[in-house]
Amino acid sequence: MGAMVSRAKTIVRKCDFTLLYGKSYPSGAEFDYAYKQGVELMVAVPEVASHAPDLTFDVANFVCDNKRALYLCPAGQQ
Repeated sequence: MGAMVSRAKTIVRKCDFTLLYGKSYPSGAEFDYAYKQGVELMVAVPEVASHAPDLTFDVANFVCDNKRALYLCPAGQQ
């Protein structure tokens, strides 16, 4: 993404613009680079790539417990 941010800045000749980042998995370092360049980002969040064999256990059915820093599966297991 860093190369894309640099190229976009060169093309538009300014850094106060919003860049739409596609459906991939950007890292924190890539976000940090764009932030340091003064470029605002919008990121498309990818859908889940596949389903679990038992749809009950799809990722959407897991619950995040922020207080205990863990996830609970649909069967109540950590």
